[in-house]
Amino acid sequence: MMAFDFPVCPVCRGHGRVAVKGDLEAVEGPVCSTCQGTGDLPRSLREALLRAAEADLRAARRYGAVGIAQTHHGLLNLSYEREDRVYELRRFDGSGGVLARGPKRGVLPALIHSYVLLEA
Repeated sequence: MMAFDFPVCPVCRGHGRVAVKGDLEAVEGPVCSTCQGTGDLPRSLREALLRAAEADLRAARRYGAVGIAQTHHGLLNLSYEREDRVYELRRFDGSGGVLARGPKRGVLPALIHSYVLLEA
């Protein structure tokens, strides 16, 4: 069995695929797409968003589907198909628009991006 040496994101320690370095000035090396999308946020807020997204993914996996409110895309539906082992994030407005479909690492960045962030 061959061992693959994939680069690990220095911010989250490996939650997503490693992408090109984004707005994270203090980080050396490539950053995953999830952290790249939240690069301008404070670390504590970025970690809170990641925890919330992972909780939504766990709930979808457990119950089959969950509704997510308060996003800049409006209401969303996150579902999990057990046979195919894929998540699907789609708009709940009846248009049937799919925002993301695939495994956790493919849906997680889109889910985090969809959360509404309000400035105080």
